[in-house]
Amino acid sequence: MANGEHLTREGFLQCLIDISTLNRGLPKRILEEYPEIKVPKRVIIDKPNNISPFWITGFTAGDGSFSCSVTDKGLRRIHSQIDPVFCLAQHSRDLPLFESLKEYFSTGTVHTNRDMAFFRVRSINSLLNIIIPFFLSYPFIKGSKADLNFKDFCKIVEIMKDGKHLTDAGKTKILNLRANMNQRRSKTSS
Repeated sequence: MANGEHLTREGFLQCLIDISTLNRGLPKRILEEYPEIKVPKRVIIDKPNNISPFWITGFTAGDGSFSCSVTDKGLRRIHSQIDPVFCLAQHSRDLPLFESLKEYFSTGTVHTNRDMAFFRVRSINSLLNIIIPFFLSYPFIKGSKADLNFKDFCKIVEIMKDGKHLTDAGKTKILNLRANMNQRRSKTSS
């Protein structure tokens, strides 16, 4: 594109071919409008045998999340459910990768929903004994959003481990931590 190839019809069509190989591919209407585009076959990825822990950290920084769902926002309710979750999401064709991650960690669930695949760990025990120690050993870049979200996530899981999430003060602390995580986080360092 630096040489302006994309400004010619051939260059533009090559750009569309390149885009067609990405996760979502090209919309049907584009393919119908440019029937001369020959979409390359996608490579089917077999289940990876050897996953690097450093790769997992990088992959999580880009496509993962540490989150916490709360079934009700009321602080006075006795039966509030608080669920911390570690989640990775990708196109469903990457399902074998998630099966490998489930084997790697010996925990979690893998499922699909429409064209998306998910690897999730919800068990407090697994979060405390497997996921959190893993990311402490193979940390995110200090001060990055992934690092800050992970640190807040650890605080939430620690509150739950100690049973403090059952108190009003504990619920309030969790809701305050949760309020600044992921898309709600306004900056990369604090």
